[in-house]
Amino acid sequence: MAAWHAEHHQDTEPKDCPVCGTDLDKVPPDALLDKAVKDALAACSEADADAAKGADEWERDAAREFLDGLPEGLRAFADKAPPEDLLSIYHKAYVEELLADRAFANRLAPLKQNAGQVWEIAVGDNKLPYAPAPQPVDLPEEFRNGTLAQRIGYIVNAVVLSRHRAESTEAIKRNTGITPGSIVF
Repeated sequence: MAAWHAEHHQDTEPKDCPVCGTDLDKVPPDALLDKAVKDALAACSEADADAAKGADEWERDAAREFLDGLPEGLRAFADKAPPEDLLSIYHKAYVEELLADRAFANRLAPLKQNAGQVWEIAVGDNKLPYAPAPQPVDLPEEFRNGTLAQRIGYIVNAVVLSRHRAESTEAIKRNTGITPGSIVF
């Protein structure tokens, strides 16, 4: 009945049984789903639509639902590959971005020229704790190369980086006296 109603009365809610004319609000709940008949019809219609989907549609819808279900703070990471590791983030912040400031154009230029070497020495002498390995997510083969897999991978890597940063903060502070994220320009 759900498919018939959807085909013949698109975008309207069923009110009466098309066979006997009974008001659907006045009939007992559906015996299979234990829901009001209108709710059962809506569930059947949704199930029919889901059953008619191809793998691409399933993957696209799952990727959208995954994104919608993420906490707001993680959504920004879902569609952009995170940096490879924590050191690459710190390298970019402290060597590239900090030294790009115009203060390093004149009298501090020698510091800028030697920054790469100083970085390598500092990193070698002050090892970070090992990064936790991301746990692989096992998806069906049909979904391993699509948007859903990419988003899951990016989020997993962003969470691993966040955990590694939290674990490394104390080591960096102990070795350098600097709390990562405390330098503000």
